[in-house]
Amino acid sequence: LPLAQRFIDYYQDRAVTLVQKYRELDETGLSTERVTDMKERMKRALSGLDEAYAEQFERVLSDQMITADAELTVMEQHLGEQGIRLDRPENFATAPGDAGEAAREGERREGFSVDGLIESLQRGGVSRTRHHGRVSIIPEEERPAVIRQKAIQSALAILLGWIGAHKFYQGKSFWGILYLLFSWTTLPAFIGFIEGVRYLFMPVDDFYVQYVVDKD
Repeated sequence: LPLAQRFIDYYQDRAVTLVQKYRELDETGLSTERVTDMKERMKRALSGLDEAYAEQFERVLSDQMITADAELTVMEQHLGEQGIRLDRPENFATAPGDAGEAAREGERREGFSVDGLIESLQRGGVSRTRHHGRVSIIPEEERPAVIRQKAIQSALAILLGWIGAHKFYQGKSFWGILYLLFSWTTLPAFIGFIEGVRYLFMPVDDFYVQYVVDKD
């Protein structure tokens, strides 16, 4: 919300006003130098807003992209252990219309199928399961333990974050000791509370990637 606030409170209203003013000028049918110049300035301003919005929106999506990057890194590591490299150009389609044929040709050339790829991922410890109709990377038998770990980690951070209890629970003793040393200040308690809320509301799959897979 802080990242989006400027667009919500200022740029959004200004963009609507500019569009309305542009339409009013355009409907007059005037083509004087001043009117033409004003219309060009309005178009440039709106174009600039569009670029600024795209850049700001990317910042808002930064956390999701970081999570996706972590998931991709884990997947690439598991594929690499199976001898499958994702940096081979022949594994990817070069034109949208040829995507299906290119994928099938890649399978024939490399000697593996999509089903085989899924099997190799499962042998490597990564699988896709369905939970309440949604695709998940967490093995179904591990989900209760992951949810329990997520709840414990959240509670420790919120209630005992001031002494670094959640860091010790994660096995990060150095950070736990650091929290403990500064426990006489309010900083560890504040940071611990923020971290606890973050753990609590983090999607289970994201928590699994960051605090279970990466830890292992």
